[in-house]
Amino acid sequence: MEKVLQDLTAKEQQLAVKSPAAGVVLDVAAKKEQVLVPGSLVATVAVLDRLEVRADILSDDLREVRVGQKVAVSAPALGEKVLQGEVKKIYPRAEEKQSALGIVQRRVPVIISLSETANLKPGYEVNVAIETFRKQNMLIIPREAARTLEDGRKQVKVVVDGRVRHRLIETGASDRENIEVIDGLRSGDLVVRDGSLDLAEGARVRCRI
Repeated sequence: MEKVLQDLTAKEQQLAVKSPAAGVVLDVAAKKEQVLVPGSLVATVAVLDRLEVRADILSDDLREVRVGQKVAVSAPALGEKVLQGEVKKIYPRAEEKQSALGIVQRRVPVIISLSETANLKPGYEVNVAIETFRKQNMLIIPREAARTLEDGRKQVKVVVDGRVRHRLIETGASDRENIEVIDGLRSGDLVVRDGSLDLAEGARVRCRI
């Protein structure tokens, strides 16, 4: 009888599934009396003090993303607080995702580790900003301030003594909001923010700063 009990106890231990880490069970995938095969997902467990962020990056933007780059993470749940993170892993293939507008896009999952989690919880929606380029003492203007001419050169409209002057500029690095000016402007120049405005050379304007 004792031998039978020992065999049953050993069998029970073999059938028991133990989590590899202490945490909180988020979801139980296995159903009662379900027959499982090796490798089947039984449950999802979150280690709350080691949360990571998964961000789906457009494949066209991935060429500038590297493992180790710094990341700023914000979310409505964080208020004004911004968490610091780092790109930990870039998946080797893209996945097709449908945007909120119904557009199918190819995106690559990127895993971001966080130095702290604050009050974030699994499943929260966050915004991530990956620092792909750093340069100090840059002169930048809003992208919409620079107008591209037919020959490809960049032009801005500046205000000098109350009149509009068209000025060619040489540009450098840029992102979705700003563009670097290498030559053609100086710090303190008054630039018309909307370069598409039809303002003739020498037109008199009134500035509001």
